[in-house]
Amino acid sequence: MMAEHGQFIGQRPEEYSQDEKVLVSGNTEVKVSLLGATVTDWKVAGVDVLYPLQIVEGKLRGGIPTLFPIAGPPSERGEFSNLPQHGFARDLIWQELIHLFSPNKTVKGCYADDHTRETYPHEFGLSAKVAVEEGILKYELGVA
Repeated sequence: MMAEHGQFIGQRPEEYSQDEKVLVSGNTEVKVSLLGATVTDWKVAGVDVLYPLQIVEGKLRGGIPTLFPIAGPPSERGEFSNLPQHGFARDLIWQELIHLFSPNKTVKGCYADDHTRETYPHEFGLSAKVAVEEGILKYELGVA
């Protein structure tokens, strides 16, 4: 549902906003959560560019979630059949990989652990580099 002036309305999920880093460049603001390295909000001159992450009619909508190791529903059979839709990376707490003293960049990361190996028995490392410039959002996901 849309409100006036391009603002969206809905309930903001508390678990995403607890550990957000706010990136700013000029009139551009981006919020990145440690939960899933999710870009939860992007505004330019106070106007939403991205549908912000929120709960609408009981479902999580918006933002830019990290979809790994699958995007979409899992196959009914095979190695990925026990994974949740869109994988598990968006539900993991990521770490700040590089402590940047920059107001417009952040790098987050997560790695395979005992919990992820229960449903995905592979080693992996993910990094999400998020940067803003005035009017621009840059998001780079690395998989190793």
